[in-house]
Amino acid sequence: MYSFNTFKEENASYAKIPVVRTGDKTSVSSAVCHTIPSSANEKDFIPRLFEEKSRIFFLKGVETIHCEVEIINDSVFEEEEVFDVVLSIPEPEESVILKSNKVRVVIRDPEDLPRLKFEKVTHSVIEPSIENIRKSFSVKLIRLGDTSKPMDCHAKSTDGSAVENLDYILRTKSVHFKSGEALASIDVEIMHNSDSSWQRTFSIVVESMHSSAEASITIVPQRNSALPILPAEPIVVSLVYLDNITEGLGIDPRPGYPLICITACDPKYPNYNETSSLCRRTNIGLTRYTWEVAPPSMDPIGISSFYEVVDSTLFTDARGRILDPIYFNKLFKVRCVTQPIVDGGILGAPIKSKPVSISEAPTCTRAGEPYKASVNITEDRIVHMKVEIPFQDGSIPLISTMPLYSVQYLLTQSIYRTQHICSNLHPGFGFLADINVNLDLSDSVLTGNTRSESASRLYKHLNLKTCLWTFEAKFTLSDLIDKCGGVLSSILKVDAQGRDRIVTRLPLHISLVEALPPYGWSTVEYSTELEVGLEYDPILWHKGLETKPALVTKPQVTRIASDRDGRLVVEFRTYSSFSGYYVTKNSLGKTSASFISPPGVTTPFNLTLTWTKNTVGGVEQSWKAVSLFSLNDYSGDYQLRLVPCVFNQDMSQSPERCEPQDPVSMPLSVAFKHAHRTVPAIYSLNTEFTLSKNNRIFSEDGSDDPNNLEASEEEFDIGDSIYGRVRWSPSQALDASYSIKIQRVYVCAGRDGYIPSYDPSGSVYKDGPQYGCLENSPKLRHRLLLLDREEPRATDKVFEDVPVEAAFASEHPELITTTPLNTGLDGFVMKVDPLYRVKSGNVWFIQVIYTITATYHRQRRDLANEGSEIIRQGTNIKCIRLAIVDDYIWLKASIILLTVPLIGGLILGLCGYLIYKTKKRRKKIGICEIPECEPLSNTSDKIRAKLEA
Repeated sequence: MYSFNTFKEENASYAKIPVVRTGDKTSVSSAVCHTIPSSANEKDFIPRLFEEKSRIFFLKGVETIHCEVEIINDSVFEEEEVFDVVLSIPEPEESVILKSNKVRVVIRDPEDLPRLKFEKVTHSVIEPSIENIRKSFSVKLIRLGDTSKPMDCHAKSTDGSAVENLDYILRTKSVHFKSGEALASIDVEIMHNSDSSWQRTFSIVVESMHSSAEASITIVPQRNSALPILPAEPIVVSLVYLDNITEGLGIDPRPGYPLICITACDPKYPNYNETSSLCRRTNIGLTRYTWEVAPPSMDPIGISSFYEVVDSTLFTDARGRILDPIYFNKLFKVRCVTQPIVDGGILGAPIKSKPVSISEAPTCTRAGEPYKASVNITEDRIVHMKVEIPFQDGSIPLISTMPLYSVQYLLTQSIYRTQHICSNLHPGFGFLADINVNLDLSDSVLTGNTRSESASRLYKHLNLKTCLWTFEAKFTLSDLIDKCGGVLSSILKVDAQGRDRIVTRLPLHISLVEALPPYGWSTVEYSTELEVGLEYDPILWHKGLETKPALVTKPQVTRIASDRDGRLVVEFRTYSSFSGYYVTKNSLGKTSASFISPPGVTTPFNLTLTWTKNTVGGVEQSWKAVSLFSLNDYSGDYQLRLVPCVFNQDMSQSPERCEPQDPVSMPLSVAFKHAHRTVPAIYSLNTEFTLSKNNRIFSEDGSDDPNNLEASEEEFDIGDSIYGRVRWSPSQALDASYSIKIQRVYVCAGRDGYIPSYDPSGSVYKDGPQYGCLENSPKLRHRLLLLDREEPRATDKVFEDVPVEAAFASEHPELITTTPLNTGLDGFVMKVDPLYRVKSGNVWFIQVIYTITATYHRQRRDLANEGSEIIRQGTNIKCIRLAIVDDYIWLKASIILLTVPLIGGLILGLCGYLIYKTKKRRKKIGICEIPECEPLSNTSDKIRAKLEA
């Protein structure tokens, strides 16, 4: 007997298990075939007892017979049940039963699986014509399958053009079927809405443990009997058959091509000759399109729910006439919903097309093949990159030299694409630039006039004949490091002749993205690293060539401050790039060095040379310019006039033998004001940010005394933790209706005194778009992502060989028990140790992004209300003391509150910068005197001037 599992449906009459005889077949033989119950018992099948009545016989010459077990079919649903059939006691005695003498029979019962369906899936109801009058309406729900047990279901509504509590009220939230009951009602009250004179729709969805059902209800106003409606239902075909709709109606669309919705008022409609007059009579002009998709069902009864496509991307439009193949795949069902738009922008009755089934046959069969990436350098020193990706039905590739996190935001919101400069996320640039795009190889269906400009630009890089995406980009060598995130990894000796090679490593990230019904996106991610090498001869020699020296240099400002009398003091350095140095005046005394004020700055300056030092690269000199008078505003473009003194080749390099030249002028910009500039009022929501080394910052309210925590002076030592708290002001009176949640925490430091700011529009400080720590700008020396609630793997784990320890307050073991349930605040904690590992003089910034959202269970998105909040910007600055260690460090913290609009609420970025000054430890450690904290200007210009002073 064979040993294998036999699956039988409960409605099958018998389970027939084959028994095979081998060897001598010339005589009669037999064996007892009996059953052993397990999870299935005598209620599920007629048992074969271990007795002679259960013996089966092989007649002469018979090789195979069946041991039959009768299955009992009832109306009660049962999970899979099993019993065993065993073969034993063979006759004659010389017969032998092999080891495979047992078979397990599995009984399945799909027909009795409890499931739901509405008696009608579409309903229409007349709207009450009088205010405050409600009309009751019932929808019949049918239970199929096993009805012997009680059953509970959950009912909910989904708004369409009708809005709950404005157009209708769902009275039945749950449905209970008693034993034996198969019919139930869901009650809805229809309300009069005087603000809308056209029909509205909504849906009711009922869900149980095993099944779900959906019905659509249309509310028709009484006073609008002439509701515009399209003459016939639309049809959906593959875009390939746009010029031959009739042929396309009989063919299932392929998964790799877009779909198009053809209305009865479209000249392409098969019966347009009959419907065109009706369209003109109802004055139908434009049409509104929506799309619904249903993924393949895993339900044994084959029922799958339709979901509306809602997310448009930078390449696709979810509300257009054409649906991109990114939203569906093989075996999906797709339909379109059309509503006519008449004069005045009024929507007519929606009509759904019949669903079309996407073919199982793939457009391309190269899915799963590896991608190819190559890089080379052209003769004009341009880096040429080429990426080839096999095409996969239902997906589009994203390419970037930066990690591709938060794909949904990358596709739908432009602010998340700002740092992806070297990518295919920006039209006309990077990998979407029109470089070597062969239009003859691209498919005209995917790039024709019917497609949008953004979709056509992407699909120009797809060759469906070879099923291959091809993207090419060209960058300069400096772009690789400044914009693309490349890293200069090594300088190697190539050969014995002394040639060197510079190797630049460039990361490359690829994500294949496809829509994931009902909402969201699925990605398949790849990463690699490309290398660009340059070889050169580091030694050049030419004898006897004398060039004209470059006498102009760029002065480096080292300090700008005001003295006790309010006079401006500017200290700067110069490096002579010629054979010589600068002097204060020439030998004849006719010309001298000077510091010339710009128009509007009515004070002269005294310029003095403080010291001179010979270096390998030239002569380094320090200068100091001091104004004679005190002014409120010294800002402007100054002119520095210096007298160069050059050594000739036949002169010895001594101060007495250099030859003074004519004075040279060099511009030097100064931005310094005594007056404070007020902060532009750009939002109205008041929030507070607090830093402390004590976790009581989360357990204490502080609403009675706002300065009890904020004004405290604390010391941060190596090993201490910084506790950050963000909350709204108690005067907002938001209570528990809203909650605040920190999403990301950044730490960054500017390069060469650069102070980052958050001004995406560039309208506040007139310096162009600025994104603070969000943007990986070349102006930043260090940039760390401490925390990311949505993408924890994107955070930096190590900085300068020191682990970065940071956590949200809601996830920190120490703070979970001490933090009260307060929706008005959120926070984080971080170790301060990594900040001690970099050299002094860095200016650090802390930027916190958080959202404020409503706390009620169900929140409807309203695009008309997004961005309507008034935004205001302000600053708050306080001092924090650090403990004295081997070197004493002075720390001042400035918290700059920035707001960024995001979907679902406000995102507030808070930046704190930390200034470290380090002095050598003396034999006796003195007391570090820190001046009293005093308010600074609300502008970044004043902060910069204060720091440099």
